[in-house]
Amino acid sequence: MRNAQQEARKLRVQLAQNILLVEQETKLRLMFEEKLNYLHSLNRTSNRNAGDAATKLGLRDLDVKAIQEEYVESQRELEKSRTRNEELEQATTRLSQQLAVQESKKAALVKDLEDLNDKHFRLMKESNDLQKRMRTQDEELVRAKDQYEF
Repeated sequence: MRNAQQEARKLRVQLAQNILLVEQETKLRLMFEEKLNYLHSLNRTSNRNAGDAATKLGLRDLDVKAIQEEYVESQRELEKSRTRNEELEQATTRLSQQLAVQESKKAALVKDLEDLNDKHFRLMKESNDLQKRMRTQDEELVRAKDQYEF
């Protein structure tokens, strides 16, 4: 009986130790599950953040592509504008040369016109002088004729 009592006491001690071990295991399991839940929460947050970042990065990549395309287009437009400016400068140069030639011709025509005007006035003066002389001569002829007739 003593053996049975000792055996029962050993079993009770062992049972108490087992209960303590189960309680410790339960506490550790709860702590593990709590940490595991925390890690899952972090993982979900991280995945959400990564998704948001990927979306933002994708949008940023689209923005960069759009900016690059706009830059390329603006460079094309700039090149067209430069080409057009060069064409306009060449046309302006040609027109300036033509204008200089026209001005030169105009100056020559003005000079010719002035010369013709001078010649015209001289001829008009000579014509007036000749008409005066002719009148004078006509008057002298009429006087001479009148004197001769008397």
